[in-house]
Amino acid sequence: MTKPIAVFEDALCVINIGLDVFADDFEAEGIEVVRLDWRPSGGGDPRLSSILAQLDDDD
Repeated sequence: MTKPIAVFEDALCVINIGLDVFADDFEAEGIEVVRLDWRPSGGGDPRLSSILAQLDDDD
């Protein structure tokens, strides 16, 4: 088997937003991962998200 081509000169650090399985795969390859626990406002409920956006509106 041939050696893979090095695409990046420096070490990688990945920011994972979402599924942990993606971060797990990177970590298994020895890549540093920052896990961001992000969730949509209002828990993904469009009506609640709209209400929260109106409360946050600076106009």
